[in-house]
Amino acid sequence: MKKIILIIILVFSPLLVKADIEKSPNEILNEIQSSQNVTKIENIDCAEVTDSQFEELGDAYMEVIHPGENHELMDQMMGGEDSDSLKAMHTLMGKNYLNCDNRTSGTYGMMGSNMMGGMMGSAGSMMSMMSGWNNSIGKGGANTMMGNLGWGTGFSFLGWLFMILFWGLIILGIIALIRSLAKSGQIKEKTPLDILKDRYAKGEIDQNEYETKKKEL
Repeated sequence: MKKIILIIILVFSPLLVKADIEKSPNEILNEIQSSQNVTKIENIDCAEVTDSQFEELGDAYMEVIHPGENHELMDQMMGGEDSDSLKAMHTLMGKNYLNCDNRTSGTYGMMGSNMMGGMMGSAGSMMSMMSGWNNSIGKGGANTMMGNLGWGTGFSFLGWLFMILFWGLIILGIIALIRSLAKSGQIKEKTPLDILKDRYAKGEIDQNEYETKKKEL
C-alpha cells in the first residue's frame, strides 16, 4: 500500500504545486523598456536585454499559455526548477516573444522556416505552422499571441509537444502502478476455480454442477 501511495505522489505531485509567477509579460516588457529608456516594444535593443530578463519574460509567458498546475507540470518535464534546461527554454521563449532571434541571427528562431526547412524537407505545411508560431509571437503580433493562450495555430507545435509529454507521463505512472499492484499480490490472474466460484455466485450454474466441476479441477 505504501508503494502505491508513493507512486501516486510521484506521478501527480507536479499537479499539486502552482507556478509562482508574480509578474505578467506586459509588466516585464515595461521594465525592459524602462531600463532602455524606450516607449515602444519595437525599439527595444535585443543586445541590451539580459538573459535573466529573457528568462523571466519566457517564464511569465508560459504561465499565460499554460496557467497554474499545467505550467508547473511543463517545468517538471523540462528539467525542473532551477535546472539549466528549463532556464534555456524560458530564455528561448523570451527571445522568441520579443522576436530577438530574428533580429540577431536573421532566422526565424528555434521554430523558424529556415531551420525547419533543413530538418523537415518537403513538409511545407509543418514549416508554415512553425513560421506562423514564430511570427505570431514577434513584436508585431505579441498582443494577438497573448490572446491565443497557446493552443491555436500560433503555438500548436509546443502545445502538442507538451500534451504528448503530459499524457506519456500519466501512462507511465499508470503502468508503474499496475506493476506495483501485481507484485504486491493485489492484482492476480483468476484461476479456473475462481472463475467457477464466480459463475456459481452469479447463479449461472447450480450446486450439483458446481460440485462436479470442482472435483474435476
